[in-house]
Order: sequence, then C-alpha cells, then structure tokens
Amino acid sequence: MARLNTIRLWLPQLFATMVEYEQKKLGIGSMCAILNYSLEKTKLIQKEKPTDECDVHITADSYTNNIIVAGSSFCGYFIATFTINRVGSNNVLRVTLAIGFVSGITLYWSYSSVMTLVIACVFITALCISSTILIGVSVNLFPTSMR
Repeated sequence: MARLNTIRLWLPQLFATMVEYEQKKLGIGSMCAILNYSLEKTKLIQKEKPTDECDVHITADSYTNNIIVAGSSFCGYFIATFTINRVGSNNVLRVTLAIGFVSGITLYWSYSSVMTLVIACVFITALCISSTILIGVSVNLFPTSMR
C-alpha cells in the first residue's frame, strides 16, 4: 500500500515532467532520462536567484491523465466484483499482485507519456484491487471474537 500511494501521489508530477520533456523535443527518453531532466532542472532553479514568481506550467493533460487512471481503477473494481465470486478472492489476489509487480517493474522501461499512462493505470488498478481484497480476506479470516 505504501508503494501504491507513493506512485499515486507522484503521478501528476511525473506526467507534467514527461509532457515538458516531450514538448522541448529532447527525444524519446527513458524513465531515468526524464527523472534526470527533472533533477537537473530543480538544481538549476535552486542555483538561480530566488524570485517571488513561480513558473509552473500545468496542462490539461495532467488532469486528464489522472482522471484516466481513476477511471481505470473504477473499471477494474467493477470487473473484480464479478470475478471474485466465480474464481475466488485468493486467486484474484494472487493475479492482481503479480500484475502489479510486473507493471511496477515495467514502469522503469517506459519511454513515452502514453506508455507510462497505460502502465500506471494497470499498476494502480491491480494494487488497489489487491489491497481491497487483502482487507476483505483478513476480515473473513479472523472471527468476530478476535476482532
């Protein structure tokens, strides 16, 4: 859950950096190149004389990407609701944890904002579902007298 919430909170900044990187036509960059660009930009801003103005470029894509991620999570919950009854919660938990693990590692090799958006949707959806299932399984596992 810590990794899930960290990525979820970090996504708007990541999307904004990727859009800026692509708009400056710095080429197709790996996740490391984009993060390095963000780090170097931050170091450059800190070296400059501080001003009262804040130069923030927020595009509509930042909001749209986060809405898409939230919508994919909603669709994933909807699908999981019907799948759990047929397959069982433990099997769905195993599959969603595996999908989350693989997609989390795959984020490292994403090289465009669209690819990052798709992988982030899969990662967040899978881990949201698995964390909810884990809470439900733990409630069923422990009897009421122990709770």
